[in-house]
Amino acid sequence: MRLRETQVTFVGELASDEFVRNGEDAPKRADVIGWSALIAGALAAGDRAKHLRSYLKTISVQVWQYVNWVTHARSATLVDAGLGVEMVEHIS
Repeated sequence: MRLRETQVTFVGELASDEFVRNGEDAPKRADVIGWSALIAGALAAGDRAKHLRSYLKTISVQVWQYVNWVTHARSATLVDAGLGVEMVEHIS
């Protein structure tokens, strides 16, 4: 659960209305996937950075899904939790 909160806090610290296009609604503050996509778009803007932008968006979704699985899975082990920590550290 702390890993999820870490991700929410991280995107909350980086979230800015500057990343939201005119006429579009900003994601909710705890929308890790939505804000991650906007942050990746801002950090890796332009055609030259399309692969980096794609990587950042993809890994953000995958880490969020994995951490949510670890939070709720009765079969999750200490190794699974440790991997979750490493993943969150990697994207933060």
